[in-house]
Amino acid sequence: MLWLAPQVRTPMALGLSQLSSDAIDEHISQSYRAGSTSPSPVLHQNSLDEAITAMQQAVRLTPDDHPNKPGRLSNLGNAFRRRFERLGNVADLDEAIMMMHPAVRLTPDGHPSKPRYLSNLGTSFHSRFERLGDVIDLDEAITVMQQAVRLTPGGHPNKPGWLNNLGMSFRSRFKRFGDVVDLDEAIMVMQQAVRLTPGGHPDKPVCLNNVGMFFQSRFERLGNVVDLDEAITVMQQAVRLTPDVHLDKPGRLSNLGISFQSRFDRLGDVVDLDNAITVMQQAVHLTPNGHPDKPAYLNSLGISFSHRFELLGDPAIPDQDGTDKGKPSTSQQVRNIISQHTLH
Repeated sequence: MLWLAPQVRTPMALGLSQLSSDAIDEHISQSYRAGSTSPSPVLHQNSLDEAITAMQQAVRLTPDDHPNKPGRLSNLGNAFRRRFERLGNVADLDEAIMMMHPAVRLTPDGHPSKPRYLSNLGTSFHSRFERLGDVIDLDEAITVMQQAVRLTPGGHPNKPGWLNNLGMSFRSRFKRFGDVVDLDEAIMVMQQAVRLTPGGHPDKPVCLNNVGMFFQSRFERLGNVVDLDEAITVMQQAVRLTPDVHLDKPGRLSNLGISFQSRFDRLGDVVDLDNAITVMQQAVHLTPNGHPDKPAYLNSLGISFSHRFELLGDPAIPDQDGTDKGKPSTSQQVRNIISQHTLH
């Protein structure tokens, strides 16, 4: 059966040049509703194109001193960004930034929407950096995201998100230049995001996992085991707060396993090695065959098993009562995993 989106009058049929900007706003809402309820990618794309056309007309018809001008510019920028995410055309991302700049400029610092406009602009700069690699875009992203954080009160529900975005941008600059100061900043703002995010919020494990990866990166750079301990602690929290059915659960388990493996490599405690194997096995178990990340999880698990074999040989793993009725030997566990996860 064919699915049809609700009929939406096209900009041509509406005669947008003869409509007020408020009437165009209503058309924009209709276009978005049509796209969001359509299961057809083509119809969704047509609705997005219509929305952009209507928004452009709304922006042209709205004077700069009109209180709705910044919001309409920001909405248009977001629509261009959405189309970039869908089609990958950098010209749309350029347009998004061009619209978001005046939205920020026309909005006073005390306006409640100013941090949102700044964060949207910063996210677009970061996306363009990831696509084109121009460090100027990354520096701009950090600058405007810092402004967004500074202008947002501590209790505002969006502040943790702004902080998370800022932390990811600092980490991107660290990865580009290797300056530990950027990684320190990333950890500091991400820890603040964790503190401000309520325990039951779905973004809490995201922030915990991110700050854990930052601590892992700083350990790899400076070698301080305290950072590795922190990484494991927060990653364990992230894993515990993530349901098994969540798509990100295997990745978070794998990150935790890598940190346990790193601490074993540094300190030689076989408990860390066993913990690494346990969580990596969970990551493999929760990842379906054919998933692009499954080979990497299996590879990490294999490395941990090989370390345990080199350290202990091939005994059965004793149960808590000290008998050999616990886990099978290392080689048998490896054979079991291969048989379970080999594609036929």
